[in-house]
Amino acid sequence: MFTRVRSGDSGQAESPFLQELQPLPPAPGDRFDRGAFANLESPFLHGELSVPASEESGRTPSFAEEPELDEEWGLEHDLPQQGPSPLDALSPSELKAVRITSTFETGRAGSFGGLTGNFDGQGLSFGLMNFAWKAGSLHTLLKAFLRDHPAAFASVFGPDAARFQDVVSATKPDPDHPKRRVRDLDLQMDFARKVLNDSANKIRKPWSDHFGRLERSPEFSQIQVGAVRKALERARYWCNYFGLKSERAFVFMFDLVSSHGGAWLNAPKFHDRRRNILRSMLAAKEKQTGAPLTELEKLEVIARMIAAVSDERWRAKVLVRKLWFVKGTGKVHGTAWDLRRDFGVTDAPPLFDHEESPAESFLDDREEPQPWGPQAELDGQLEPFRRRHDEESYGADDDESYGANDDESYGAEEEWGQPETEGYACSPSEGEEPDDGPAREAALDDESLDDTYVEEEDEELAFEEGQESEAPSLADYGARIVNNKPRNGAKPAEVALIVDRWAHAERNKLRGARLEIYECDIDEPNRSDRATATNVRMAELTLDLEPSAEFLANPGRAGIPRVTVSNAKWANPTLEKSYKAKRNADFLLWVGTKVFPLWIPRQDILEEGNAAEIGFVLDDAQGHRIERTSIALGQTAAVSIPDHLRILLTIPGRFDDPLRDATLELDGTNFDEFLRGGNRRTFISKWLDEHAALKEAAGEPGAELETGDILKAWFVIHDVGVGASLSDKRFKASDAATKKGAVHGFLNRAGYFAATHDLVTNRQGTVYEFMSKNGLKQINGRTINIETVPDIQADVPNKSDGTRGEPSNPGLYASIGYRRKSGKVTYYKWTKAAFDALADLYIFASARARHLLTITVHKEMDRNLAQSILWREYSAAEMRAGSGKHWNTARDHPGDYHGDPYGFNVQALYDRITAKLNALGGRQMPAGARYGIHPRRVSKADGEDIGNGDSQKNSFPHQSDPTVRNDTGLKKKGWWNT
Repeated sequence: MFTRVRSGDSGQAESPFLQELQPLPPAPGDRFDRGAFANLESPFLHGELSVPASEESGRTPSFAEEPELDEEWGLEHDLPQQGPSPLDALSPSELKAVRITSTFETGRAGSFGGLTGNFDGQGLSFGLMNFAWKAGSLHTLLKAFLRDHPAAFASVFGPDAARFQDVVSATKPDPDHPKRRVRDLDLQMDFARKVLNDSANKIRKPWSDHFGRLERSPEFSQIQVGAVRKALERARYWCNYFGLKSERAFVFMFDLVSSHGGAWLNAPKFHDRRRNILRSMLAAKEKQTGAPLTELEKLEVIARMIAAVSDERWRAKVLVRKLWFVKGTGKVHGTAWDLRRDFGVTDAPPLFDHEESPAESFLDDREEPQPWGPQAELDGQLEPFRRRHDEESYGADDDESYGANDDESYGAEEEWGQPETEGYACSPSEGEEPDDGPAREAALDDESLDDTYVEEEDEELAFEEGQESEAPSLADYGARIVNNKPRNGAKPAEVALIVDRWAHAERNKLRGARLEIYECDIDEPNRSDRATATNVRMAELTLDLEPSAEFLANPGRAGIPRVTVSNAKWANPTLEKSYKAKRNADFLLWVGTKVFPLWIPRQDILEEGNAAEIGFVLDDAQGHRIERTSIALGQTAAVSIPDHLRILLTIPGRFDDPLRDATLELDGTNFDEFLRGGNRRTFISKWLDEHAALKEAAGEPGAELETGDILKAWFVIHDVGVGASLSDKRFKASDAATKKGAVHGFLNRAGYFAATHDLVTNRQGTVYEFMSKNGLKQINGRTINIETVPDIQADVPNKSDGTRGEPSNPGLYASIGYRRKSGKVTYYKWTKAAFDALADLYIFASARARHLLTITVHKEMDRNLAQSILWREYSAAEMRAGSGKHWNTARDHPGDYHGDPYGFNVQALYDRITAKLNALGGRQMPAGARYGIHPRRVSKADGEDIGNGDSQKNSFPHQSDPTVRNDTGLKKKGWWNT
């Protein structure tokens, strides 16, 4: 954590380096008008702002005029003085913070108006914090106004109220999920451009008059203040986080939260980059000063950090504005301001009328627990459940690898469910195409998605203890998922559902409520912040809610939920198959006194970085629901996930073969090394689009070929065998028979790839994966299985001198191997087109896996499997009890295992892969590089096949020995009968 401020540190003079700080000169064209005054790093704004005239005076507001001073502490509100202001509900220090930031945002301190048109592509912006129409922040507030105050809405918008209501409420079918409806942004933006704005992007009459009345609406002002309150609470959180005690620090933090988002430091999209940068800068300053940092020194470092990571266009303005709080005087957007004289801000502790803890909805659960956070409360609630559960010792001593999934496939043939709830985006970048490159970090910050202080349509209202009403409102329903600290370092992580209140269950038992758990794709391109339907539903549970005996015995005591959760049960067998963890769970979900072990979706887990967000929908089937599946809809829990890539790179036997040649065997190489700093996600999409075989495969009817990350270690090559070379497209993704194959796809002779299953799924193409105990533990779910279709030229007679006859058309082929049979040979030939496509597919799969996969072949995994592996892993009783064709083979025909691909030239494939990787311009692979199995384990130097013999020894996953060795300790046929 950060060094706490020394008591008495308030003076600027104590900082040895603040004297060096000088405001940067204004950017060209900087002038005092609305355009120059706009905070261009605001999450609500983009682009230059135009200068609206004041509705009352007809002129541009001037801030050079001396403001009126309140005798006690500062400026008056710029509000119509017809009664008390909604801002009066704020404490003195909170009001100072709002006045400063609203001045910088709108040019009118504390104004609830500030109407501007479509100069920035947002349709219009309005209100205390310049809430934007397109981004969703203004739209969200208008929906709340319409929902909670329909009469006031009708009065404000007069004869246009019904029309405007239709626009605000407009939805359309979700293109990706037609049964759901989403906000009709196209209609709303068309209305803003054609109806609200004139040709100069100024708001037309009578709409400017309507918004003038909206500015004076006490109901809408209250809604705005409610939104701002959450940002104020977030500012308090950051002050507590850094140990900052002064009012100056509080207004600084509020301005930072308002302009850069509530998670300006620790949003998941930053992957701890900002936090690490700031820690380094703080440490460097502390080393420079030789003493713990003062508050002003901390604020100066934070200001410089946030400017450094901002977009280059706005970096100078960001630095000037943030350092103004530190220096206390200077120009901001071209106008001189004094923090104390003009706004009454001091270095004394801030004054808050309400001393409750900052809102829990803003807690970053990955931070160290704060004394006022939910951790202590949760620990107390879960302790009796833990004690009971500890007797089972779930996962505590489980040495097995994370992600093993027993006999089941991860979503192999499942239709993963989607939420059936409506969720609207709340982001200025909605609809824009995101750029994932590292250079965009600053721009992403300016387009912050963390508008959590904007209330969504079903956001629960602030609950006041003891408040009762005849008809339950949204304030009477509250639930959350919170993180639980792992016990003694035990894995997996834990989260818990806490139902704080539920009106219908506070007096009588409510049966059969439904809970849906989601993995939420927050802050990821094209994911749930823009469309909650992209979230993956991981579990459905039923549960009962009933009055809490503890709360009834201690009414009014903080931290005790009003209801108790009981009788939680699984509700959806389909989801259970994919996400219910029988062992090695990614996290444990506590619901009441029961724990539910879950896997995080495998197709997303590598994209999540250090943590995955878990959200939920709780529905009581009586029309009341709590939904938390995106930033716009509220709180989610961050679940730490293990480093699955590290686990894949440390599988026993994969890279620790004693004969491994590290200079040539280069499987496992981090794929980023080939990209010269480029973005891997961008590379994957580009590689798919620019390689004809892959692009065609992805577009074929019935095809499954995506671009998401995968958790895979092996790339297994098969050969379909006799009758293979019937046509260039013998196998098609749309064919039902092809779909039933136990592989991910079929690579035909002409280079056409029939993508029957996406690479993320578990397709058990070898017996080793599902029959061997070690295979189940280490290999299952981690292979990509590809069938190849060679040309087979059978029964070529030997020449008169006894040498083998020549294959036909050798120039067409990249690999030619053979098998001997009674004076004849059979050739297995793979076309150059097929090898090209196979190399492209391998690179595509490796990029998705983040490292070079290990290439092996079917026969290597199944090599003499029964006698060399199964007979030694299972007892005689187990061998007799096993049923099915594979157990029958192991007992009755133990030498009858697959020997494909026949005579396959693995080195020829390696060389083609090397050429393609080196062409990327990054790390260069040496001549003769190998990416898996030694070629001599598959075929001899002249191409003769090395088969799968019943005397051979299965040594998989060891693969570096060029010699296939015999097993001298084979058990005799019929051993199970003795």
